[in-house]
Amino acid sequence: VTSQITQLTPLKLKEPFEITIHFKLVLTMADGKVWNALTDTSSMTCYICKVKPNDLKKFDRSNHQINESVLSITVREWRIVGKLKEEFGKRKQYIQEQLHQRLGIIVDVPKQGCGNTNDGNTARRFFKDPTLLSEIIGVNENLIYRFSILLKVISLGLEIDSTKFGKYCQETAELHRKLYEWYPLPPSIHKLLDHGEVI
Repeated sequence: VTSQITQLTPLKLKEPFEITIHFKLVLTMADGKVWNALTDTSSMTCYICKVKPNDLKKFDRSNHQINESVLSITVREWRIVGKLKEEFGKRKQYIQEQLHQRLGIIVDVPKQGCGNTNDGNTARRFFKDPTLLSEIIGVNENLIYRFSILLKVISLGLEIDSTKFGKYCQETAELHRKLYEWYPLPPSIHKLLDHGEVI
C-alpha cells in the first residue's frame, strides 16, 4: 500500500480552468482487524507494542510509541469457562435485563447478518449515566465516568491536547489496574489507555 501511495501522481484538470490536485493518503481510519493484518498480530495482541493479554496487567507504557488513529472502541466481554459459565450467564442476563429496563438499551445480542447490538450509539447511551450504570453492572462509578469522557473525546473528531489526553488515559489505566487487576484489558481498550497520547 505504501509503495502505491508514493507512486500517485498529481491530477491535472484544464477545463473550465486549470487545476492540479495532489494526493496525500494516510491510513488513519482502520479498525483492529486491518491493523492486525498489516502488523501480522493476532486480535488478542496489541499491534502497537505486541503485548499479549496476560502481560497487560504489568504494562509499562513508557517503552512504547507509535502514531496511530482510533476508529472505534466498543464494549467487549471476556471468555468464561468451567463452573463459572452458568453463574456468569445468569449474571449477564440480569445485567442485560436491567440495562434494557432502566437505560432502554439492548447489549450484546446477535443481529442477523451484522454482528451484534454493541455499536457506537449503544455505547453512548451505555455511558450516559455513570451512577446508574455503576449500580446496574457493579463497576466503579469513577472508572465508568472516565471511560464516558474518553468515549466523548475520541468521538468528537476535533484536535485535542495529546499530552493532557495521554495523561487522562494513563490515570484511567492506573485506576483500572488498581481496582480490577484480575481483569486484563482487551487490546482495543489497552490501545486507548496505554497509547492514548500517540494515537
